[in-house]
Amino acid sequence: MLKQKKIYSFFRKTAFLLCMAVILCSCQPGTDEHAFTTLDEKYVSSNEASKTPAQEEASNSVKGSGQKEQSEKTDAEEADGNSSEKKDRKTSKKEASRHKEPAEGSNTPKPANAAKNPEKKKEPNPPARRPESRQEDKTEKKEATEKPKASKRPKASEEPFSTEQSSTEQSSVESCSILIECSSILENKEHLKESKTSFVPANGIILKKSKIPIEKGDSVYDVLYRICLENKIHIESKYTPAYNTYYVEGINQLYEFDCGNLSGWMYLVNGKKPNYGCSNYKVSAGDAIVWSYTCNAGKDIDG
Repeated sequence: MLKQKKIYSFFRKTAFLLCMAVILCSCQPGTDEHAFTTLDEKYVSSNEASKTPAQEEASNSVKGSGQKEQSEKTDAEEADGNSSEKKDRKTSKKEASRHKEPAEGSNTPKPANAAKNPEKKKEPNPPARRPESRQEDKTEKKEATEKPKASKRPKASEEPFSTEQSSTEQSSVESCSILIECSSILENKEHLKESKTSFVPANGIILKKSKIPIEKGDSVYDVLYRICLENKIHIESKYTPAYNTYYVEGINQLYEFDCGNLSGWMYLVNGKKPNYGCSNYKVSAGDAIVWSYTCNAGKDIDG
């Protein structure tokens, strides 16, 4: 503790003397730095001569500690300078790497401006099309300039279509004949209703014998119904489920029981009276069908 007090008193004295010297130098004009330094040296030399060995040791220790502090400060300053230099180098390298363009095939992203504004490839201009009107005019001119082609004459071997072929084709189609008559009423007029006399022809024939083409599976009823529609002759029939056939009730407004209790319509095929309904009898080519009105349950009809 005594040593420290002595050191502090020494520093105080020296500081006081230095202040006085500065004041004196500032008050006396014409003094220079050389005179100031000589005074300091004389004062320092006098102080060093008056120092005790203990004071010298304390001063040396203070000087050593001061020198150490100064050296540490300088080392720290140098280290800070080196670190700041390194940071500056790193930042400069980063800036240089940013400004460099990425190499082709690298995974580094391209700048945003390049992605937004890609270079548009120039497409070749399509060939100009001529207006359709000009093309049509050209085609019309070509057609006008072209000579009309001569029509080909028929060869001598070619023969005109003969009517014989059509007649043979018609003959190949299967057909049958049909006749509708009511001559028995002429012999039994006394039994005929007065309202029906106008529907009976004078000769008793409603439809003269005529040919009609037939199709496979046609029945006698099919042929009758078709011929009546073609010639606009009235016909009325009824289906009877018990016999699974159609029953013809009236032809040309002449119905059953109009000329007696045993009167009605019957049919013959090739001069014979079939024993079953007209829609169950299948027609063959060349058949002769006759529909006759009977006044006595078929006894007045030959067959």
